[in-house]
Amino acid sequence: MAETHFEPVGRLRVQVSPAHKFGTDAFGAYELVFYRQLFATLVLYGFVVARGRTLRTPYIGSHFKRSILGTAALLIWFYAIAHLPLGTAM
Repeated sequence: MAETHFEPVGRLRVQVSPAHKFGTDAFGAYELVFYRQLFATLVLYGFVVARGRTLRTPYIGSHFKRSILGTAALLIWFYAIAHLPLGTAM
């Protein structure tokens, strides 16, 4: 079967989940989400600058809604990983 460009991202998420499980011992869910989002923002900004583009968009309201919902989903996911057995949380 042919591999899509999303499959490596899915595999990486599965491999990183145990790290989140162990990370919740030292950090809270809010802190893990903050650092994960900060890293993703810096990487995205690096790609944008390297290509000479801008992040300007006419859909800023929709982006804020998506950002809030995505952050809430990530918090719930990290909470589940921290408080449930890893097999159940996944």
